[in-house]
Amino acid sequence: MIAHYLLRYTTVPVVTLLILGLVLLAACGGTSATPEAPKKEVAKEAPKKEVAKEAPKKEVAKEAPAQVPKKLEATRAPEFATRAPTPAPVEAVSSLVQPWKTYVDKGTYGGTLMIGDSSQPDQWDLHKACCNFSPSGARDIFNNLVYYDPLNQVDIIGDLAESWEWSDDGLSITFQLHPNATWSDGVSVTADDVKYSLDRMALPGVPRPRVKNIVPYYDRSEVIDPTTIKVHTKFAHPAAFLRFLATDYMVIVPKHVLEAAEDSETAFDDPRNIVGSGAYLFVNYEPGSNWVHEKRPDYWKEGLPFLDGRQTFYIKDRNRMQTAFETDQLHLSIRGNGLNEHQLVELKKTMENREGGTILRSAPATVGIISLNWTREPFSDKRVRRAIHLALDSREVVNVFLLGNGWQGTPFFPGEWSSPAEEVATWPGFRYVDAQGNPYLKDPIGVKGLHKDPRDIEEAKLLLAEAGYPDGLAANFHATNYYKEISVVMRENFKKIGVDLEITFTDSTTRTAAEQSGEYSHFLALGYGANIIDPDDLFIGIFLPGGPRNSLDYEEPGIREIFEKQRGESDPVKRKELIKQAEEILRQGYDHSLQYFWRGSPAWIVSSKVKNFVPRQTVQYGHITEHLWLEQLEQ
Repeated sequence: MIAHYLLRYTTVPVVTLLILGLVLLAACGGTSATPEAPKKEVAKEAPKKEVAKEAPKKEVAKEAPAQVPKKLEATRAPEFATRAPTPAPVEAVSSLVQPWKTYVDKGTYGGTLMIGDSSQPDQWDLHKACCNFSPSGARDIFNNLVYYDPLNQVDIIGDLAESWEWSDDGLSITFQLHPNATWSDGVSVTADDVKYSLDRMALPGVPRPRVKNIVPYYDRSEVIDPTTIKVHTKFAHPAAFLRFLATDYMVIVPKHVLEAAEDSETAFDDPRNIVGSGAYLFVNYEPGSNWVHEKRPDYWKEGLPFLDGRQTFYIKDRNRMQTAFETDQLHLSIRGNGLNEHQLVELKKTMENREGGTILRSAPATVGIISLNWTREPFSDKRVRRAIHLALDSREVVNVFLLGNGWQGTPFFPGEWSSPAEEVATWPGFRYVDAQGNPYLKDPIGVKGLHKDPRDIEEAKLLLAEAGYPDGLAANFHATNYYKEISVVMRENFKKIGVDLEITFTDSTTRTAAEQSGEYSHFLALGYGANIIDPDDLFIGIFLPGGPRNSLDYEEPGIREIFEKQRGESDPVKRKELIKQAEEILRQGYDHSLQYFWRGSPAWIVSSKVKNFVPRQTVQYGHITEHLWLEQLEQ
């Protein structure tokens, strides 16, 4: 299913390397500036509760790599050029009671997995997490009810659930739990924990950026016995329900621990307090540097995990991240490596030429977003929002920032859920002409000699004049360093209609806080990694109030009604017709978000020493490492 997308990223297979005498990387020190620590620090003392307090056996050096890569040329690699439509996700259920048994006998035990990440966890309580840098820290400590098969990530298999069955009327699903699953304090995992967790995910009035995706589907849970739970849904056979439950935020948490806490909402803010059911135990977190997990010796999945532990290094400097992989100091980047497209091209060549690994990506499941503060002037006027939409040159953004390896920012996923390129090319804001002024009616990405249709620029100017800004306006663009190239392109785009951008760069923690509080003036540069490749995810995450990329609760007229109709529509043809209606509304550009490109999920950098790794479809699942092993330990 996803292999078609990986062809341009997977030209060299993973191969065997000799035993590695590894000089390991830390995220601070060396010749680079010391990374900034987040505002809220986690106390570093050992936990009160007894857990293993030593880091994994292999000692980690604290210096950064000394080498700094040369400046890269802005050239496009041919293997990154192939573009294709998005596959429809397939939902299958494994019949295996213990699906991990299929690879337990193949793995090698021992070693510490060295991971590079360009962000730090913002939440250790995944029910409160907004973004995928949280599962980087916490997902391996917990289990889900169900999850995507680590080796075939279009299939849903049981995690804590041993099996499940839908009722005849499709209004409930009964899960049978693994009877031997336990929490790290020795208490059994029961149906009470599952009910407590699902109810907590759907709890109103508290921050639930990702897990509340189940709210449109989840009605209530009924405990049948300690290992059996019946989950009732709001309508029959909600197709997206299990898919959302399989993402990395939907972890099952211990009822007995959180109910006994003074404040269940803050109990896991300090990761030393976490009691989980997963394959690893939390050991230590040094903000601005690294976080460490070690193998849980009594993990209930027999034979797992393979690794002694995992250590993740926070590296916000792009050159240091690239050098760390070029010199074999890191094994894996699961979530975010921070590298720009030029560096990814260079690193992929380097790793594959020496058979040291490769770089993988998913189908287009990540969308770039500029959030417009529609509660403040001038963006409280929908004419100004549409003017910005018309002026944006998404083709230029994709060509410059992604070297052409992306798609225009259509409302829904490119491919099956979006109109064909020939139709998109006729939409205001998406129109391009050639040097002679002739409309270009195909996909414009990567095509030379095109420029924005002058009609879009003229209409944008007229709209600003009608809104009271005939001489243009000034606006602030709040972004992180990752968006430097994008901000430059957009500043030039908007200058053509008289909008002068002042650009403010901050760290990702400050940017996220501004988003969640709504305290930003005009533009806020964001990204949204879809949980699942399904329109429901975009309705819930972006287009309807309360979504993780709709913190200011904007609602475009007509969108909610369409969402309610299509979410329970079992006829795929009728559902697509409804999605088309929503697309017609959203492409007008009155919405709160300006979607400027689609891309494959941020690249996974995988050393050839890492075994049993399969790329996932989106960035919101696949952070677990219990199934991975390191090849250099083989005899």
